[in-house]
Amino acid sequence: MRIICFDTEVFKYDWLFYGNDLTSNKDYCFWNDREAFADFYTDHRNDLWIGYNVSGYDQFIVKGILCGLNPYKISQHIIKDGKPGWSFSNAFRKVPLN
Repeated sequence: MRIICFDTEVFKYDWLFYGNDLTSNKDYCFWNDREAFADFYTDHRNDLWIGYNVSGYDQFIVKGILCGLNPYKISQHIIKDGKPGWSFSNAFRKVPLN
């Protein structure tokens, strides 16, 4: 099992995923490329994903991107509206993240 340390950044028209495989020290960066990110997720879905605010924010951005949802709307839901990320969509349940 690999350990992926990651962070997401979301802007109105852009999103960015940065990850580092702590086992191999390999960096991964995806900028508005859902297909490439989905391939990365598929290759690493059984690995351990860690980050600073994963439970409250980043996991929902990752899951939203993979589900084809708008990450900016998810971000606004969490930050501006003050709602929990899980309440944005039931589709998040389809995407496991260890």
